[in-house]
Amino acid sequence: MNNEVKQIYREGNDIFGLPQVYKGIKFHPLKIVDLEYIEKFHELFTYPKISMDQKDPTVFKMSYLKFLLTVILPSINPGVNPGIKLRDFLEFTTKEDVSFENTEVGDNVLITIYIGNSSFNEMEFSNIREIILEQNGSFIEYIEEEYNEQLEKDLKWVHRDSENYTMKDQIFLFASMYSKTIQEIADCTLFQMKYALESMSSFLEFRMQTIPLTNVSENYVVKSYIQHNDRKGRYDEVVEDKDEFIKKSPYFKSDNEK
Repeated sequence: MNNEVKQIYREGNDIFGLPQVYKGIKFHPLKIVDLEYIEKFHELFTYPKISMDQKDPTVFKMSYLKFLLTVILPSINPGVNPGIKLRDFLEFTTKEDVSFENTEVGDNVLITIYIGNSSFNEMEFSNIREIILEQNGSFIEYIEEEYNEQLEKDLKWVHRDSENYTMKDQIFLFASMYSKTIQEIADCTLFQMKYALESMSSFLEFRMQTIPLTNVSENYVVKSYIQHNDRKGRYDEVVEDKDEFIKKSPYFKSDNEK
């Protein structure tokens, strides 16, 4: 999260499903009932621009907004005005009217977004993207800074058996784990569901660890269910920190330590 967003972002709002405010505009988090807009959220904000701008200098120079409107959306919906999907999403999450204005400056075209009574330039849209990612359970570092083409292939291989794990599956799992009806969880936000599922997963893992304690060495460390990562790296499942690996591996321990 960049410094400008850090100064205005209220993390507590995400816990209780409250909107984040930027330049007087309220950005509301998505609820799990908003399936149509959850799909749009992923299409609009979670594509790593770095995956293309490393290979194409024209993309490298683009703002994410211009990249979204001229590269990503036209490839998803050929022949459809790319601004329609973004405008629809922003109007839904801000409850304000949204419009775009293009201004020619030399050889460049600058895009301004008007939301309610506020205007946002292309760089400020990057802040909007960070806010929307954060409040819906993701973050910009995961999407952009951690992206690695080779590790991405490894990650897809690891997830090859769970590619069909859909949003529907997550919702029913969420309801089942907390013994709730679908109607009772409909107003939960994506953020709330993500962290509730992770907390329950940590608790169940803790219970599974404590069952066989009589059969493990005295050096075995049980991870408490109240200790779980707030942020998981993009490649945590395929990459391990070298120092942590050495610390856990028996190959690097003396005979007295084993």
